[in-house]
Order: sequence, then structure tokens, then C-alpha cells
Amino acid sequence: MSKFSLGIILLFSMQSPLHASNSIKDPVAYYQSNFEIRPNEKILLIQADTNNDGKEEIFLTTSRSLNGKAGFMWNVFVQKGQGYEQMQEIISFRGDAYTVGKLEGMKHQGLIAYLPGGGGEGTLIYIEMTSGKVLEKVLKKIKPEGKDRALYKKLFKTPLPEKYQIKTISITK
Repeated sequence: MSKFSLGIILLFSMQSPLHASNSIKDPVAYYQSNFEIRPNEKILLIQADTNNDGKEEIFLTTSRSLNGKAGFMWNVFVQKGQGYEQMQEIISFRGDAYTVGKLEGMKHQGLIAYLPGGGGEGTLIYIEMTSGKVLEKVLKKIKPEGKDRALYKKLFKTPLPEKYQIKTISITK
């Protein structure tokens, strides 16, 4: 066998993290074994069919994985074949200001979140998992304690519907 042939075989037998993630059977176990989780830290889980394809996406983060006022930094896993694929993008949204649905004029269901800004104003964003990518779109600026209070309360009901609520996972390390 030539060095060239051996190189080709080695190249195709190595898996990139994205390729390896195509066959994740248990995203929670994968997350626990591939991310640093400190003692007394909690893993947070959301399972929701955000893109209305009949398959639940899994969002995982830890209680310390914060992105300032934007909220938790979530790793997203989408069902693919018999397992899950981890999306390359990490998304941020707060645990108290997100929902799943679509607003008037939107073509597809997605995750809708509020990101606080300054001066009592923030941004509504729309996150869609499609074709192996996470698409994030700014919808509009709103004032949740002002003129947009009704819209904010309608979108981000308290408590969230049970199927979208954050669950805490026991750490098994």
C-alpha cells in the first residue's frame, strides 16, 4: 500500500466533531462527557419541537453558562436518523423569556426569545433550526414594561406551557 493510499484511508477514518455528532444517541450523556461540569453545577434541559417537524430538539446548558443579560448559552441537538446531531452554533436566550411558536407574518414556527437591552428596551429574536443550521433573526425592538407590555406578556406567559419548561438533570459523573 502506498503512503498516498494510507493517507487517504486515515483521512476518511478520522471523524470531525461535526461528523461524530451525527450519531449521538443520548445528547445528555454526550454533554456530560464532553463539557466541563463542575461539582454542584446543574445541567438544564429543554425538549421542544421548535421547527414543527414532529421531532423534538434538545437544548442543553449548565447553570453557569451565562452570556450576560442575554441569558444561558445553549447547545442544540436535532434529531437526525436514529440519533442526534449537535448544531455548530451556540445560541443564547434567557430561561424566563422564550417560547415556541410563530408571530403573524412568519412562515415557520421557531423559538422566540427576548434579549434585554438598555433603557427598558430589548430585542425579540427568532431562532429556527433548519437544514442543519441555526438561523437567528432579529424581529423587532420592544419595550416590555411600556408600549409592548401586552405583546411581551402574551409571548412569555408565566409559567411556560409544561412541554417547554426547563428541566434540571442530575449529573452522573
